[in-house]
Amino acid sequence: MGHWVGKTRLTLGAVVAVVSVGCGSSGPQGFGAVDGGTPGQDATLGRDSGKPGHPKADSTTPIKLGGNDAAKKCVPSTCTELKATCGAVTDPKCGGVVQCGTCSGGKTCGGGGVHNQCGFSGTGSDACVKETCATQKLSCGQAGDGCGGTLSCGACAAPQICGGDPAKPGQCGCTGTCAQVPSCDGGTTTLTGKVYDPAGVHGLYNALVYVPNNPSDPGLQPFPAGITCDICGATAAGDPLVTAMTAPDGTFTLTGVPVGAAIPLVIQLGRWRRQFTIDIATPCAPNSVADKTLEMPSNHTLGDMPRIAMVTGSYDPVECVLRKIGIDDSEFTNPGGGGYINFFTADDPSYPGQGAGAVINASTPTQNALFAATDGGGPLINNYDITVLECEGYPQAQSTTQQAGLATYTAAGGRVFASDFQYVWFWENPALKAAANWGGNHLGEGYGMTATIDLPPTNPTGSAFKAWLQDVGISKGDAGTVTISPAFPNVTAVTLPTQQWLHGVVNAAGGSVQPIHFTFNTPIEADASAATQCGRVTFSDWHAQSGVLSGGTTFPGVCAVPDAQKYDMTSQEAILEFMLFDLSACVQPYKPICTGRTCADQNIQCGPAGDGCGNEIQCGSCPTGQTCGGGGAGKCGSTTICTPETCASQQIQCGAAGDGCGGVLQCGNCPTGAICGINTPGQCGTTTK
Repeated sequence: MGHWVGKTRLTLGAVVAVVSVGCGSSGPQGFGAVDGGTPGQDATLGRDSGKPGHPKADSTTPIKLGGNDAAKKCVPSTCTELKATCGAVTDPKCGGVVQCGTCSGGKTCGGGGVHNQCGFSGTGSDACVKETCATQKLSCGQAGDGCGGTLSCGACAAPQICGGDPAKPGQCGCTGTCAQVPSCDGGTTTLTGKVYDPAGVHGLYNALVYVPNNPSDPGLQPFPAGITCDICGATAAGDPLVTAMTAPDGTFTLTGVPVGAAIPLVIQLGRWRRQFTIDIATPCAPNSVADKTLEMPSNHTLGDMPRIAMVTGSYDPVECVLRKIGIDDSEFTNPGGGGYINFFTADDPSYPGQGAGAVINASTPTQNALFAATDGGGPLINNYDITVLECEGYPQAQSTTQQAGLATYTAAGGRVFASDFQYVWFWENPALKAAANWGGNHLGEGYGMTATIDLPPTNPTGSAFKAWLQDVGISKGDAGTVTISPAFPNVTAVTLPTQQWLHGVVNAAGGSVQPIHFTFNTPIEADASAATQCGRVTFSDWHAQSGVLSGGTTFPGVCAVPDAQKYDMTSQEAILEFMLFDLSACVQPYKPICTGRTCADQNIQCGPAGDGCGNEIQCGSCPTGQTCGGGGAGKCGSTTICTPETCASQQIQCGAAGDGCGGVLQCGNCPTGAICGINTPGQCGTTTK
C-alpha cells in the first residue's frame, strides 16, 4: 500500500529494500492515498503550492490497519488447559510460564515421571527428566522445566520483544512497523530530515518526529474539538517505535528506523500534527527525507491543526502573521463556517472607530459569543485550543464574568496570546494577576527598542530561542538581541515562575529595564513544578503588526502583500511565529524539574549521551587514530571492538542516551502525566522530591 505526496511517492534512494528480521512481517504498510490517487500508481508531480521553490506535500487521514492488538489481548492458558497440577508450566499460547502450585504428602513435581504432575520420586521411568529451552524450542523469556523448576531462555535485542509476534510465543519478534527494523552487524539505519512551518519557510523547533508501530491507533485519527490537559511526558499515539525532537533549525535524526516502502512517519507539535508515509531504502546506513517535504498542514484537510479563536483588535491584526506562517485563507471563517480559525470582534462601543478589528463579513460575532453557553452546556471558548486577544488600541474594560471565564479556560488547558492593551484581561483578574507586576494604561506611547533575549539559567529555552532567531535571520551574529518597534511600558516585572523571554529599556529617554515578552502556566496557584498545570498564557508588550490598522476591514484585505513578500516577516512577526508554536506545545513546568547531567558528571569523554532529563547531549570527538568506545564505554581509545550499552544496562527508562560507542539510544517516552527525570535522572516520575 503506497502513500502519495503531491501525486509522487517519496522514495529515499533508488532501490527499496525490505529487510526481514524473522518477525512474521506481512510487508510494508502505509496510510492510504490522497488527491483521489490510487496507491501504487506512479504519476508526475501534481498541484503547485504557490510557495517559493518547492512542491506542496499532501497527506491524509490514516485508514485502519493491523497492529499489535493480538499480542496485547492474549489470555494466558489455565493449569487445567495445560493438564498440570504443579510447578511452572510453559504457556504455548502466550509464552512465559503459568504457576500451577506445589505438591504435598512427600510427592514432588514430576516425581512420577510425568511432567507437571505430582508423584513419588524414583528412578528410571519414574524419574523426572528436566526439559530445556532447546527441547521446547524457546529462545527467550521464562519457561518451566516440567519438574517444578523455572528456566530463563534469554532476552531479545531491541526493538524485538519475547512473544512480540503472537504467532510465535517464546520467540523474539514483533509485529507492525517494528517487524521491518533491520538487524545490523555494522552501521545503524538512520533517517534525517527537517520539519517546517506550513509555509515551508522556517524550521520548527521542538517538534516530535516518530515512526508509529501501530498506525491504526484511533489516537491518530483527527483530534476532536475541545481543550485538553496536554502535559509533557504523555506518550504520542500509535505506539511510537523511534522518536526524535527537532533542533532549533528544525532538523532531526531518527535512529534504528524500519526499512521498506511506505513507512509511516508523524510530525507533531502540540495540536499541530501531520502524517506521512515514506520509502526508506538503505538498511544499516543513513537515509534522508527530501527537503521541503515535512511541512505542518496549511489547512485541516492535510492533517491536524489547533482550533483558534481570534478576538480581532484594530491595532494588531495577528491574523496577518498566521497567513505568513502559511495557513490557507480557507481556514479563516466565522464560527461554524468550516475553518479552524474563527473571528470574533471587540464589543465595547465606548471608542467609536477603534477597538474591533477585521471581520469575515457582517455576521462576524462579538467576543460575547465566545463566552456564551453552547448546546453542550460549556462556553464556546472551550471548543478552541488557542484564543488570540489582539490589541484594540485602548484598555477595554472586561466584565468579571468574562475574566473568570478566561481563567477557567486556561486552567483546563486552553492557551491564550495577548498583546499590549489586552493586559486588562489579567491585571485585575484574581486568578491571573499574580503572573506579573502590571503597570497599567500606558496612554498609547510606543517606543523602538533593542530587546535582549533571556538565556539560561533564567530561561531554559532561551538558547534554542536565540538559535532559532539567528537561523531565520532575525537576530544577527551572536548579539542575542532583536529590534522591536513599537514596544509599550505595561509591565514592570514578572513574578516567578513566570518565564521571561525578552527584556529591554522601553523608553530610552528615561525608562527602566522591563519584560516585554513572557509566558506563564495556569492555574497559577497550582504547584508550578507539578504536572497539574494544563494551560499557558503568552503576553507580548508590543505589536506584531506595526503601523497596521484593521478596524472595519474585511479579511484578508489588511493583510494583502505582493506575492514576492507573502512569507517575509519582521522581527515581531517571526517572534510571534515561534511563540505561537511554543504556545500550542505541551505544558512544561517552568521551575527546574530535572537538573541535567553533564558529560563530566557522567565521566563520558566522547559521543552522544543523555542528560537524564530526556535530552541528548554531545560529549565531543576523539583524537585521530582513536574511536569512541575504544577505551571503554564513552571513552576514547584505540581498541577496535566496542560493546554497545543498552537502555536496560544503564537503567535508563526514558529519553535519549548514548550507547558508549558513539551511537544514540532512544529509551522511550513516559506514560501520560509522568515526566522524564522529574525525580531521578532517566526515570519517569510524577512528583518532585
